[in-house]
Amino acid sequence: MLLKISKSLSLALTAIFSIGSVSATIPNGYYDQCENKQGGKTLLTALYQTISKHEVVSYDGLWNVYNTSDVDENGKIWDMYSTKRWDTGKDHCGNYKYVGDCYNREHSFPKSWFKEASPMKSDAFHVYPTDGKVNGQRSNYPYGECDGGTTLPSNGNVKALGKLGKSTVPGYSGTVFEPADEYKGDFARTYFYMAACYNDKIANWNSDMLANNSYPCYKEWAVNLLLKWHREDPVSEKELKRNDAVYAYQNNRNPFIDHPELAEYIWGNKTDERWNSNGGGGEIDPNPNPNPNPNPNPDPEPDPIPTPTPDPAVDGDGSFEAPYNCGQVIDGQIKAASAWIYGYVVGAINGNAIEHYTSVTTNFAISDNPDEMDPTATCAIQLPNKSEFQGDLNLKDNKANIGRKIMLKGQLTDYFGRPGMKNVTEFRWIEGNTDKIISIESSSVQVIGGNHSIDVYAPNQTIEITLAGVDGIVWYTGSVTDRHQFDLPRGIYIVRTPGNIFRILVK
Repeated sequence: MLLKISKSLSLALTAIFSIGSVSATIPNGYYDQCENKQGGKTLLTALYQTISKHEVVSYDGLWNVYNTSDVDENGKIWDMYSTKRWDTGKDHCGNYKYVGDCYNREHSFPKSWFKEASPMKSDAFHVYPTDGKVNGQRSNYPYGECDGGTTLPSNGNVKALGKLGKSTVPGYSGTVFEPADEYKGDFARTYFYMAACYNDKIANWNSDMLANNSYPCYKEWAVNLLLKWHREDPVSEKELKRNDAVYAYQNNRNPFIDHPELAEYIWGNKTDERWNSNGGGGEIDPNPNPNPNPNPNPDPEPDPIPTPTPDPAVDGDGSFEAPYNCGQVIDGQIKAASAWIYGYVVGAINGNAIEHYTSVTTNFAISDNPDEMDPTATCAIQLPNKSEFQGDLNLKDNKANIGRKIMLKGQLTDYFGRPGMKNVTEFRWIEGNTDKIISIESSSVQVIGGNHSIDVYAPNQTIEITLAGVDGIVWYTGSVTDRHQFDLPRGIYIVRTPGNIFRILVK
């Protein structure tokens, strides 16, 4: 039986999660397939489908991940098992005798529980950098709470965090390791992640915390404990930054950091409601109406053409007509919610290196120099997961893109620890010297703009289109068979087809 709490407490928890919160960089549409799903197992399954397919970092590769995922404001490696802050690239265990000797890769979800199998063994979302001595004390005991317990002795000014002792959690009396209060929520959300990401495997794993099923995954005492920790220790800025950093390597996220309320919908007090990402929810409708329009003969008149909103400062830096080059972004440390950037595709990013030939599907780097191999002279581009951009641009499947010049629109922000772009929303290939001639393709129609004309090409079919200017003037409404060319004044136009809306610049 899962733990239930009152509606009043639910409102209080919502307030707790909102106070002093810091936004994570969630890719557009990342949780679309989870929207409006019923709580409990259905929602957990939707999360599994969203995050389970991810890039696998090697076990040795975790050291590189930690250099961006687990650094504090001073550039030191953050340790949740001791007060030590470690130097990046150094202090790896190795041998240890005392707390503070070295740090290693701690499977917060012990690897013996899943027989050290891949990809769980090297999943950075649950493998943390921690003090080797304390890690050894924790061993593979479950997390829990204990009265008294043993904390390892300090070494100079380095103190051990956490203690080992007999469980005081109702429903379990074995030996447990109790982490420091400030990190209990971190570990609870880690365990929620493991249940979602490996929902197809977790029923076959063995531990005193596990229920040997795919829902609720954990025994009742463990569910109650994890929810308690999750509620009492809300998401921190450390977790938000770590979520983004690990996403850069693995191309998946911890949903319970992005949306803490998901735990309540899956295991807590909202399992009888539907979840949506805008914070709302609703009681389950036992007879949902698939057609919300009660009129059996709706007006067939098509939706009006939306008036497009041009980019801000159309002639200014970062606009479509005046995109930034890589040097400007790097030298100026430029940040922007949405802007255009251009450069040559030089390779994919693997740790601190640029690779021409790669299996990476989640990123690539662009530079003003087509032969650039110095990562510090490139802008790192993050490709949104499960998107058309990832399919069209990833270098695993599109190696011929290396050396091509491209324009991209998205969020200018740090990526891989340096200026780059996330949340790509548009791109254009730049062919030759005609920098602003653009070609956009879908499965049914190709639109090419430039040189005072637009070509609409619909091979072997007839399509209905509407062509409008950004000033709202409609230039054409009707059908196009095979190919049609429109001669137009210089400007930005919208071409709308039944399945697509294209934004085109005519020079």
